[in-house]
Amino acid sequence: MDDIKTHKWFSTTDWIAIYQKKVEPPFVPKTKGPGDPSNFDEYEEEARKCSTDSLSKSFVNSHRFYFSPYCNNRKICKRI
Repeated sequence: MDDIKTHKWFSTTDWIAIYQKKVEPPFVPKTKGPGDPSNFDEYEEEARKCSTDSLSKSFVNSHRFYFSPYCNNRKICKRI
């Protein structure tokens, strides 16, 4: 982060004032409330490139866990 702070573009920036929240932001977007996504562009999500099933099996195998029939939702119950 120091490479950003020391960049000449930010040479007049008072980083301590920013940290202490004493600097007024140059732009405050209007929102309808917390979590309002209206200021963001909509786009289609990309398909995930990995399978959580294979990752789960890999994790279980590498950590020597077993699943108990008494666990809900196949939670990992005990480490061997």
